[in-house]
Amino acid sequence: MKTKKILLPILIILLTGVLSSCSNNSNENLTKEEATNIEIVKKFSEAMNNVDYDVFKEILDTNAVWYYRDKEMPNTPESERKIQSNWKSALPDMNYGIEKIFAQKDQVAVLYNYTGTHEDTLLGYPPTGNKISVGKMVIYRLKNKRKVETWVVFDEHLLRKQLSKKMITKTIVHYLNIKRSI
Repeated sequence: MKTKKILLPILIILLTGVLSSCSNNSNENLTKEEATNIEIVKKFSEAMNNVDYDVFKEILDTNAVWYYRDKEMPNTPESERKIQSNWKSALPDMNYGIEKIFAQKDQVAVLYNYTGTHEDTLLGYPPTGNKISVGKMVIYRLKNKRKVETWVVFDEHLLRKQLSKKMITKTIVHYLNIKRSI
């Protein structure tokens, strides 16, 4: 488990370095397919911010899949709406900000910084009011202007740490108050 905690930040740093060195944010030297794919991913990213089911239906292929850790899951418009609705409920001001984006042939890589205020239960953590900010690396593969595969890497440990910060502080304060009263 300790190895996974060490490897994830290293992986994110490496991917960030690759994105920084290969970034084609300016859209220079892109093929028409690559430029189109970047625009599709930007549109999808905005749809995630707004939980826009119509855009999910437009962009997600009927057989799209999503990979996270060792899991492969179907990525339908309905599942995407459910996922984004859950996050938006917990983080009403959630925003997937694109830090870096580049394309190579049928793939688009995006480094997101997603932010929000924790106002409802998320991943089992009760609302804290904490502002969260987490990097997320996503690689999309598109075919015929539709998203067919998505690979996701993000620092879940950092997210959980941010979500639990107030809860841990409250527990420590509660414990100290009990010790004082004894």
